[in-house]
Amino acid sequence: MSVLLFNIWWISFLSPPTPLHDFHSSIAEMNYNAQTKNFEVILRVFTDDLEGDINRLNEGEKILIDFAGKDTRASQAITNYLATHFYLQNKKGQKSKIVFVKREADVEATTVYFKIPYKGNLRNITFHNKILLDLFDDQSNIVNLRYKAQKKTLLFKKGKSKHILNF
Repeated sequence: MSVLLFNIWWISFLSPPTPLHDFHSSIAEMNYNAQTKNFEVILRVFTDDLEGDINRLNEGEKILIDFAGKDTRASQAITNYLATHFYLQNKKGQKSKIVFVKREADVEATTVYFKIPYKGNLRNITFHNKILLDLFDDQSNIVNLRYKAQKKTLLFKKGKSKHILNF
């Protein structure tokens, strides 16, 4: 029996630690730069959750988010994920583009820096944030949005993945 317990302990010691968290959330700061006509976005999300959802949707090889931020496949997979899960949509149904800047990651969280080019006003524009909403029932996504002199905090969750913006 003691040999079995020792083997279990030894295997758990050799296994990489997996972060456990009781809640599922992301937070984004989204600021409009009038000079460049871009929303500059900083998104922070749990690394294991983001990696899991990307791989759930990915039909090809498994993507691992490297902590050095140098794997271009991981950066492209994150950019593709954001293009379908975090975007603005105009009245004609056209979705905004994502311009990847950089990312930082550790075992706990990934921070993604990106831009959303946007010209015009924000009247009757639909903002979608579906990050991890298909993966967790308790997922909540908070976005602090600054456009010109106004600031709004938006909450996205299951059943409420979009907001109509009127600035």
